[in-house]
Amino acid sequence: LARRHAVLVVALTDPDLLTARDAEIRDPEGAYAWAAVEDLLAARLESFELLQRGGVHSLEARAGELSPMVVERYLELKDRSLL
Repeated sequence: LARRHAVLVVALTDPDLLTARDAEIRDPEGAYAWAAVEDLLAARLESFELLQRGGVHSLEARAGELSPMVVERYLELKDRSLL
């Protein structure tokens, strides 16, 4: 698809994940939660890197910031003559 089209994959960031990642670890459950979040975020980053190698653009945004960030990325791609 990326050979013929400018593809943009948008992923929404869950604020609860970031809160869990940044929370103080106080017990084994907190440690497991932190490890799960780190694993999920690392997998997302790896997926984005794989997509980028395939010519796909990606964007990660919080729900409240989605629209302006998509418009900003669109304008950036247009300025770079990628559309």
